[in-house]
Amino acid sequence: MLGGNFAVNLRGLDHYKEWGYKARFKSNGDAEFDEVAAMEQEGEDWQFVGYKHRRVVCFDGDSPHMATPIMDIPDGARRVIVGINVFGHNVGPEAARFPDHSARANRVIRMLQAFSGLTDSDQLKKIAESAKNKLEDRAAATD
Repeated sequence: MLGGNFAVNLRGLDHYKEWGYKARFKSNGDAEFDEVAAMEQEGEDWQFVGYKHRRVVCFDGDSPHMATPIMDIPDGARRVIVGINVFGHNVGPEAARFPDHSARANRVIRMLQAFSGLTDSDQLKKIAESAKNKLEDRAAATD
């Protein structure tokens, strides 16, 4: 198999401040932006762990992390990544409201990305808060 490697950024949350979630600050909305290539240019900040059958990698879940795209895989082979997030009691209630990769969280992320081009941060915060409240109300009504 070529690709499918794990990577974690050792700068932690400082990486997100510079790059944004899913590299939105660096990509400027360009669908052709190669996030993996750009991150590889950061050098020592990223630690890559090659794929190995039944390998386990433990790291701080607040650290930016990713799996590189699979470029080639033998016919009939399968590649599975299982992520297990462990949080303290202080994070649980927030994580339960919008679990990563859930339909609810993905809607919020798409909405925030749509408004990311606004330059007035106070205006953006008001719009985002209003949209978040509407989504929470709608989700509470269906739960």
